[in-house]
Amino acid sequence: MITLANALPEWQDDALCRQVDPELFYPEKGGNPEPAKALCRTCDVTDKCLQYALNNHEQFGVWGGKTERERRELLATPRGAAVHPIQQRRRTGLAEHHQTIVAMLDRPTPATWSQIGAAVGWSGDAVKKYWHRQQAAAQQQEQELAA
Repeated sequence: MITLANALPEWQDDALCRQVDPELFYPEKGGNPEPAKALCRTCDVTDKCLQYALNNHEQFGVWGGKTERERRELLATPRGAAVHPIQQRRRTGLAEHHQTIVAMLDRPTPATWSQIGAAVGWSGDAVKKYWHRQQAAAQQQEQELAA
C-alpha cells in the first residue's frame, strides 16, 4: 500500500515548510505570500522545491519561494531572452523525460500514466497532459505540412 509519506519526494524531509502550518503557503486570494517566501529563502531545498513545482505544474501556493504567477513567468521567458537556470534545467530534463515516456508507452504492454510519472518524477496527470499536448502538436504539424 502506498501512503502519502511514501509518495513524497526525499527532499521534502529537509524542507522547512514541514515544520510550520501548511496554511502559511496557501494565502487567501489577495493575501500576503511574503511570510512563506521569507521562510523559503532560509530553506536548504528551495531549488528542488521550485523545480518540483515547475515540473508538476503546481497551480496553488508558494513553492520554492515563488507564487504561481512567478512560476508561470519563469516558464514563459520570451524567445531570445536569457533563460532562467531553473527553466534551462527543465528544458534539458524534458528531452530525457520525453525519451523515457516514449519508451514506456512503446512497450507491448504500455505503462500507466502513474508508472511513467514515477519514472520521470512527475505526477501521472502531468505526464498524461504532456503526452496529449505532444500528440496534438504533432497532428497540427502534420496538417500544416499537408496543406
